[in-house]
Amino acid sequence: MSRKAPRQGIDLNGGVYRTPKDFIKVVNDEFPIAFDLASSDDNCIVPAHFTVKDDALSQSWPTDGWNWLNPPFNNIGRWARKCREQLEYEGVRTLFLVPASVGSNWYRDYVHSVAEVRFLNGRLTFEGHTTCYPKDLMLAIFEEDREPRKWPWNWRAVLNALESTVPAQ
Repeated sequence: MSRKAPRQGIDLNGGVYRTPKDFIKVVNDEFPIAFDLASSDDNCIVPAHFTVKDDALSQSWPTDGWNWLNPPFNNIGRWARKCREQLEYEGVRTLFLVPASVGSNWYRDYVHSVAEVRFLNGRLTFEGHTTCYPKDLMLAIFEEDREPRKWPWNWRAVLNALESTVPAQ
């Protein structure tokens, strides 16, 4: 008797997911984001950003400050390669939010020995959705001289700590 693999759902978003504001708050607290590399005018994280029309994959990325990258999930390999190239040739610092596909070629070739990887402990519910994304996610941190270590990151605990230190108004 042969077993069939579970059927994967059709991605009705074309691989595009808006990052939740609470997660961005946590990331931005540690890594002040200066530029959004893959967004639209209505979903950018910061005012300085590239849209699809700008085609971030065909140009150099900003070198001042941290770049944010939550790319379309339907072709992550091209984006991972660009993150590594921009780090190696330009010293570009990039925060890369993607599914934690550690068995993929793009992870092996462009992320594993290069970036710090934080596996998100606490799944994300992307903006406009009512349920969590069905797969584990990771934040890969591309920065010169950063140790390429891997660890689970309880980002919600960080969020709770941030919110508890904000004075009531």
